[in-house]
Amino acid sequence: MDKSTLSGFLHFVPPENKSLNRFNISDEELKEICTNPIFQEAIYLASPTLHKEINKWINSEKRLLTKEHQKLKQTILKYYSRISTRCTSFGLFSSVGLGNFSLDIPNTFSNKTENHQVSTDNLLRDTKLDMYFLVSLAQYFVQQLEVRNKLLFYPNNSIYKVGSRIRYIEYQYSGGKREYIISLAPLSEELQQILNFSKEGKTIQQIAEILIDEEITEEEALEFVEELIDNQILVSELEPNVLGNDFLDTIITILGKREIKKEAEILISIKNKLDELDQNISNPISRYAEIEELIKSFTIEYEPKYLFQADLYHKALFNLPFEWKRQLKKGISFLNKITLSQRESEFSKFKKAFSEIFEEQELPLLYILDNEVDIGYKQNVLLKGIHPYLDDLIIPASQKNQNKNIELTPVHQILNEKVQEALLENQYTIKLTDEDFKDFEQNWDDLPNTISIMTELVSDNNQEKLFLNSSTGSSAANLLGRFCSEKSKVRNLTKDITKKEQELNPEEILAEIIHLPEARIGNVIRRPTLRQYEIPYLAQSLLPAENQISVEDLYISLKNNRIILRSKKLNKEVKPYLTNAHNYSANSLPVYHFLCDLHSQNIRSRLYFNWGDLKKIYQFLPRVEYQNIILSKAWWKISEKGIMHVLMLAQNDIINNKEQILAELRNWRNKRQIPQWIQWVQSD
Repeated sequence: MDKSTLSGFLHFVPPENKSLNRFNISDEELKEICTNPIFQEAIYLASPTLHKEINKWINSEKRLLTKEHQKLKQTILKYYSRISTRCTSFGLFSSVGLGNFSLDIPNTFSNKTENHQVSTDNLLRDTKLDMYFLVSLAQYFVQQLEVRNKLLFYPNNSIYKVGSRIRYIEYQYSGGKREYIISLAPLSEELQQILNFSKEGKTIQQIAEILIDEEITEEEALEFVEELIDNQILVSELEPNVLGNDFLDTIITILGKREIKKEAEILISIKNKLDELDQNISNPISRYAEIEELIKSFTIEYEPKYLFQADLYHKALFNLPFEWKRQLKKGISFLNKITLSQRESEFSKFKKAFSEIFEEQELPLLYILDNEVDIGYKQNVLLKGIHPYLDDLIIPASQKNQNKNIELTPVHQILNEKVQEALLENQYTIKLTDEDFKDFEQNWDDLPNTISIMTELVSDNNQEKLFLNSSTGSSAANLLGRFCSEKSKVRNLTKDITKKEQELNPEEILAEIIHLPEARIGNVIRRPTLRQYEIPYLAQSLLPAENQISVEDLYISLKNNRIILRSKKLNKEVKPYLTNAHNYSANSLPVYHFLCDLHSQNIRSRLYFNWGDLKKIYQFLPRVEYQNIILSKAWWKISEKGIMHVLMLAQNDIINNKEQILAELRNWRNKRQIPQWIQWVQSD
């Protein structure tokens, strides 16, 4: 496999750059922070309730002395810490932009890191209505009789035939989340006629008219069509889209086509006011109130914190010395050696079960994934035997671990020896070398066509180092999809990557998976059209019908130890892609999960440093370095029991006992060699 590195990268920067002494900060300093326009607007978008509470305090004479006000103070400081130190994108709390490796700057990034704050002149923003609200708005319109009767309706794109019946997925919202139901319906001659007739989209009246005859009245026909809509066998053209235009633009376009002028004009006014917000980096909150007044004309319930979604971008390129690109390539090559194949994945279990039951038959995907078929997906298959590269190790470190099976791969056996040496010599850092892994080969043939790497540049005792986190998923474009606003240059880089992937697979169809698992997740997964073909599933594709591949059109077979997904209509192999960062493995529908997992067969989906079962053994694991590259930060396992005495002291007297609390905390840290500054990681 040929390998090369693109010159561009994504660069995340928090807008502020100010460290605070959280114990000694005065009310006056805190109020100054809270009146910072960008911070105040960022708070409003994240939590309108908190914004209201802060302003109430600012405009009063009260001091933050009581426990109740201490809670407010700590909340403010947490948010300010985020806008000053954390790069992960979250509303106006972080900005993202493109960077390049350059030969024209010296091999140092000190000048950049000492003052990473981005000038507001170099920022631009993109404000939209939250997908949670837009989905609710679309549902509201479908229920309005005047609108409903003008809309086009289509067959639910999850429908498939089972004998003389159809099965399909319908959903309802409970507590703001989608709940899915597998539904059945008899496939009568009339229903088949409707499904065929409505493929291109028809109004309720048009569909009803094909049923009217001597035995069926117009009233009965309309009632039957309404029943199909209520049971989601037919769905409207206002089903959410997460690719292509923003869903608000889609709604405006559809209402305009159907001559629903009043509602369309209100939405156009809202869109114009959103565009006005983006003319400035910070805005008075009254601008948002103006939009809310327009929204209230729809008499729709909404939660203020789920009304707006904003992203922040920086315009200028961020240049890094070319030396860091060279270091990055070295680090990736080393990770390639020490990242072993996954032992047994859900997909490999499925492939084995498929082979045993169906051998080399080609069958409809929806039939195979049906929950009444023995094979299904994500089924519980008993493991038979252990992969040959595993060694068993009994760890006698404590009574609790007696007879506990710890599985160590050859890589982890080497790491275990290194950890034990480091602990004996009281060392904080493990140094890995190529000699340590001389028996391990690089393999570029079992990786995705493109990969991206999450990295950090750090200064460690005045020495500059690169921290390699991991590569991500099936495509280098996965993380980029989230930031492909038409206002951002990230879009062009993302399209360059997807274009390259198609060039590397000229004989296959690379198709984007379109699915909306939950309304709010739409904020993360909405993206522009990135590929020539799309597979819509319980969401809408805006591509022409000839570029849409229905899940009913997909067939699977097993050839040469590979599951082949084929489009019957196009008679070509289909490779599905999910070009976003959605964690689809959590509570996903089987069809969606399978399509997303398909890329993982016979490959290592990512490169990363992994302690494996060693994390079950040790309470502390040292930092791991390879040359000038940090592969893993030092890691401590902190139990509630181990720190309970400090927590109890803090809870008993949070205000008057600060020095004693700090002294006890320092003592606790020193015993464990924990430095003053750490990352407290939760689901990160």
